[in-house]
Amino acid sequence: MSTPDRDEGREGAGRGRIVAGIGAPALFAVAMSSVGASVYLVLGAVTREALGLTPLVFLAVGLFFVAAAMTYVEGSSLHPERGGAATFARYAFNEAWSFAAGWAILLDYLIVMALAAVAVGHYAAALGGGTATGPADEIVAVAIIGGVALVNARGFSADRIRALLRLVLINVAFLGTLAVAGLLLVFDAAPAFGGIDVGAAPTWGGLAFALGMASVAVTGVEA
Repeated sequence: MSTPDRDEGREGAGRGRIVAGIGAPALFAVAMSSVGASVYLVLGAVTREALGLTPLVFLAVGLFFVAAAMTYVEGSSLHPERGGAATFARYAFNEAWSFAAGWAILLDYLIVMALAAVAVGHYAAALGGGTATGPADEIVAVAIIGGVALVNARGFSADRIRALLRLVLINVAFLGTLAVAGLLLVFDAAPAFGGIDVGAAPTWGGLAFALGMASVAVTGVEA
């Protein structure tokens, strides 16, 4: 039977409860920055290997991302604790599989960090009309990783979320504008798709490599 004292205690406990959440806009910013930024790292390599099938490669990876995201949502609802894939593997299988999943994700992050740090120097060099070679390339990559580590050490603040959200919206607008401009101004289906001969152009090995590289763009789902 409920009493006034118990009801007041429950209300007080509810008022004092800390909710672990950052809201939909912040979640969108984090997800888009983790996933969207990786497109810049792999687009050239995927296009070189997949040729005219590049749109289909990214479509296939996009469907894979949707399936992976749904899996994470389902797993997080069943096991609301930190750990991501490592936690899910521990509940589904055993500690050995959890260990393997955790290390696989960690190695994936190291690869993405290295690609991103190197890509910044290459993009900057291309914008300046040169090429990224020599020790300057490595110095820029190390500086980028050090700067990101410093920012992360300072914590995840509301100001950082707002700045991240602004950058994400600018990125989405830029990609949308670029896609529309490309379709209207320079797109020509004949040279893009006319020479497709699966097995020769692109080769099966190149197509498999392109699928693997494109999947790097969605590695950030673990974040």
